[in-house]
Amino acid sequence: MINPHQCGVSREARTRSDLLSTRHGALNAAVLALLVEITVGTLVHPYMAQQASRYALTASIVERGTVRLDAYEHVLGVDRAVWRGHIYSDKAPGQPLAAVPVFAWGRQSAWKAPRTSEWTATSGCGG
Repeated sequence: MINPHQCGVSREARTRSDLLSTRHGALNAAVLALLVEITVGTLVHPYMAQQASRYALTASIVERGTVRLDAYEHVLGVDRAVWRGHIYSDKAPGQPLAAVPVFAWGRQSAWKAPRTSEWTATSGCGG
């Protein structure tokens, strides 16, 4: 191992240099992640059966406070479950539940472009 005193650099200076390079690397990674999110995250595909079931479940929880998807029958494809006369999602609830705060924020935000909540839910939850 190289002794920092032999190189003419104090231990304190070497530690500061290592810290700055770590911060610089983290900043580069954050900027890269933001650019990828802006570029790819804005691509929201048209409703397909799987996405519609997840979006409808998230929307139903936020807008109606229920997991019943009766009000969203018009957007649901074949990915649905019917039980006792009500429609439910047949997908695992993890992603729709994770999207609830992001979807709610999109609904409450001042920016009301078309499909804003879908974009925020998709980009916020990796869907």
